[in-house]
Amino acid sequence: MRDLKKYAAATPDEVGGENIMAALLGESDRAAVLVAASMLEHTLTTTIERRLRKLDDKARKDMRLFEPNGLVGGFNQKIDMAFALEVIDPPMRKSLHHIREMRNACATLFGS
Repeated sequence: MRDLKKYAAATPDEVGGENIMAALLGESDRAAVLVAASMLEHTLTTTIERRLRKLDDKARKDMRLFEPNGLVGGFNQKIDMAFALEVIDPPMRKSLHHIREMRNACATLFGS
């Protein structure tokens, strides 16, 4: 589980696909869904940030775009923003929303 927590805040490129799969296979389905969704959300965040105007730390903090109540703070908003920026196509958008729904169900049903 320690590796999964570390991987949740990383992009798949940073960790490597083989390492991710090995860590996920050793965990429960619930943990796999939660961590995989977290990694996808983190990947969307970094991808969106690369498409936006370069902001210094102060401007980024003041705008709070990616804060929980920010414009692009939730997984749902990140998916839709990535679609609007043409980062993902319609089938990927639909798939990511399904993953988001699974993540929410795992978190809600099991008390996370």
